[in-house]
Amino acid sequence: MNSTAGGEILKTLQTRAGAYVPEWRFRAGEAEPGAALAALFAELFGQTLERYERLPEKYYIEFLNLLGVGRRSPKCSSGYVRFFTNGADINPVNVPATTEVFASGGDGNIVFSTEYAIDATSATLSEIFYADRDTIERLDLQEPKAFFETSGNNLQSRYFSLSNNSVLKLSGNCAIKIKLRQRGVFPASLVAETLSDPMNALWQYYSGGEFVRFNSVTQSGGLITLTNSTARTLEADANGRVSVYCEFHRGANIEGSIVLSDAAVTLEPLSPFEADALAYDSVPIQSSSGGYCFGRRPTEYDTFYIRSDAAFSKAGADVVCVLDIASVIVDYKEPEAPLEFKKRVIEKKRVEKLPPDDVFIDDVIWEFYNGTGWAHLDVRGDINPFKADITRRYELRFTVPADITAVQVNASEGYYIRARVTRVENFLSVRPRLLLPFVTSVLCDFRYIKFQAAEYISATNNLETTELENAYGKGGLDFKIYAPAVTDKPAMYLGFNGALAGQPLSLYFELVGGGADADGLLTVETSNALRTETIRLIDETRGLRKSGLVLLYFNRPTIETRLFGLNRHWLKLSLNGNDGNSEKPRVVAGLYTNTVRAVQTRAAGEQIFSTGLQNVTREFELFEKPVQSCKVEISGNAVREWTRVEALTQAGADEEVYELDGERGLLRFGDGVFGKAPPPGVHNIQVRYTYGGGTSGNIAPGAVNALLQSVPRISGLVNVTPMTGGADAPPPERTGKNRFRHRFVPVSTRDFEEIVLENFVRVTSVKCRTGLDDNGEKALGRVTVVVATDDGDNAGLCGEIYAYLAERCECTLVPRLRVIPALELSVRFELCAVPLEPSGAVEISLRLHKLLNTLIDDKRKTLGIGGIITLAEVTDAVLCDENVSAIDSLFAEGVYIKDGAARYAALDDFALPFVIMRSGAHSVRIKV
Repeated sequence: MNSTAGGEILKTLQTRAGAYVPEWRFRAGEAEPGAALAALFAELFGQTLERYERLPEKYYIEFLNLLGVGRRSPKCSSGYVRFFTNGADINPVNVPATTEVFASGGDGNIVFSTEYAIDATSATLSEIFYADRDTIERLDLQEPKAFFETSGNNLQSRYFSLSNNSVLKLSGNCAIKIKLRQRGVFPASLVAETLSDPMNALWQYYSGGEFVRFNSVTQSGGLITLTNSTARTLEADANGRVSVYCEFHRGANIEGSIVLSDAAVTLEPLSPFEADALAYDSVPIQSSSGGYCFGRRPTEYDTFYIRSDAAFSKAGADVVCVLDIASVIVDYKEPEAPLEFKKRVIEKKRVEKLPPDDVFIDDVIWEFYNGTGWAHLDVRGDINPFKADITRRYELRFTVPADITAVQVNASEGYYIRARVTRVENFLSVRPRLLLPFVTSVLCDFRYIKFQAAEYISATNNLETTELENAYGKGGLDFKIYAPAVTDKPAMYLGFNGALAGQPLSLYFELVGGGADADGLLTVETSNALRTETIRLIDETRGLRKSGLVLLYFNRPTIETRLFGLNRHWLKLSLNGNDGNSEKPRVVAGLYTNTVRAVQTRAAGEQIFSTGLQNVTREFELFEKPVQSCKVEISGNAVREWTRVEALTQAGADEEVYELDGERGLLRFGDGVFGKAPPPGVHNIQVRYTYGGGTSGNIAPGAVNALLQSVPRISGLVNVTPMTGGADAPPPERTGKNRFRHRFVPVSTRDFEEIVLENFVRVTSVKCRTGLDDNGEKALGRVTVVVATDDGDNAGLCGEIYAYLAERCECTLVPRLRVIPALELSVRFELCAVPLEPSGAVEISLRLHKLLNTLIDDKRKTLGIGGIITLAEVTDAVLCDENVSAIDSLFAEGVYIKDGAARYAALDDFALPFVIMRSGAHSVRIKV
């Protein structure tokens, strides 16, 4: 009999009973003595056969033991656990090594132990910035983000503005002169030369809802001259300020900072301009046709108003008003008396005619409004241009008073001056000849005698905006208008809302996409107002090439620093080394503080054994199983730690070694021939060990969430990554012959594949190719190991496999060895099938969907890496369905992700050798 199952033996008895004992109607399970005896025989004999059939297996295992191929312990799952502190704690909280955490499972708690101690902080990550010489970008904490790479969303801008509403407000063309004096020994000419260079800066003003560049920018004698030769007006911005703006170009050739000690401006029009409005008392005078300055019959207290907001608002400026005034003569003659014939005629030549009297404006005073009333204005030049009887241009000069303010005249508010009549010559004459001033135009011009200080200065550098309000009249400003980039090379800035300290403080970086393809040396710095300090660290990520921890060792707590306009505790991350050779971005999906690696092991209590003559086998059994690590100390003349070996058969007679069967928890010592025998004694063997492992520890993120024993000031925890890698111990008969052949030293491609499959149980498929690079292109001497898993988290696993193989393969091969994840190819089909019967189309569609998924999954297991399913195989499988008569159409395509982008390929001409299939979203239609 080949079968050892009791049920099969019982079936055989039932079959043969009819031939040997026809009168016995044997029915299994009946309450009948014959059936009971048959069942008892089947059970006992089945156990006997099973023991006999296990003899070859035991001989094989013993043979492997003699060859030094022992049993291996189950694999322990591991992952990263994040701890949370009490939010009120400002000092770091120590989480000791071997802190036990657990997840609740169906068969009990699954316990994990932390690998080392960390200091947890209550500070949280609030900002991430990327910066280089010309770029600053703010990254989204909730989205995957490329480190040390620019995404194009540049926030960096450097500019400053100078404001002075009274000086800079002008309609039309003008020239603005700016005097900037830098703090220290740098002359003003150097600042002017730097800022007037169009390669360094762009000067603009605000007009019509947009920024407009000046027509020309020149410098001479330490002054910057900005020319606006258009009719556009320098307008106030949303804050009501009239300003000039200087924007620094990216890559400007400016060394160091520019810090101003003084900033002043002047403005002058390029040509005179017309006054804004003219009026006689309450009567407006049209500039197009002109008008009488004081009406047709001037009297005392009549007023002539001139408005010019641009000129008269310039306190301290010298203003010139050119008035085109004509003298209009109006002669009022007396009528001649009528002739009276009854009177005597007097000889006409004896009558004398009296000449008319000239009536003109003999005196005026000029006034301005100072906010409380009209005050005297000191004018020069043609003080009274209204008394002459000829037409010509008159020039009126004055210095704009400091207290001049706007006033409302004729329902129009602005800056006005006025001429008020104080005396009219021959006002009461009965024979008047009026000399009336008629104004046709008024042109204004002004010049500043000295520079005017900027009232308001604003500067933005590296997202930091500084402002100086009411700067007018202040000396020694110490105001920075230009700051160099925060860094000259690509760097990442992590901003935390609290102080960072610890020995160590841990940061876990979760990378996606396999990380970069070139190593780099990661440097972490922190800065305060006095200095920059480089933090000692241990980098498990190899320059963010793979997911892992970065352990930071702080000598002192960080100090809050202002950067990018934010007060935070900043860490600066930069890369050195051969990072320039990297073609793949470092995409970080998650960044977690207070994280430590936890392994599915527990520390067992110490066990003590005695040795003596009666213990011939020198074999001891530990209480807890399976055993993962073990420390054995044996006391004789002195307490010495013995060394674990794979097999005692490989040890010499005097070597203090032991052999461990981790799955069964057995310790074996030598017999004096193969390994030294432990000396006799009482309680002379002390064993400290850890145990755990198996597939039960493979759990999802978030499942590990409790402490086995409380840790002071720790409020909670969670595993941020899956706990993976756990596997039951493989039977030695499955891998023993392979292990005996390669002895863990990979030489052939088959050796690489077998070593990876045996030691990394998460790997479901592996392929070793020679002469090909990561992209499948020819590369002489290259050895590429491609691995695939079912959980898809291959980035960190590839690094572990590489480290394991690099320690065991030939040293000359290590630089040419690559371990990469397989390229996931999502295969999808669009199928239109013709059924035998029109009914049941839904059931056929569901069945074909399941068929396609199963077919691809089976082919994934059998073909492995590099295998692609063919349309012929799909066609044959679909036509095997009993309800499908034909295939109307069949389309197939593969989708894979490369360099962050989805790419499509037809299956028939797909040539990438490192792909592994998985089932995609299929479309199945039934043609009726």
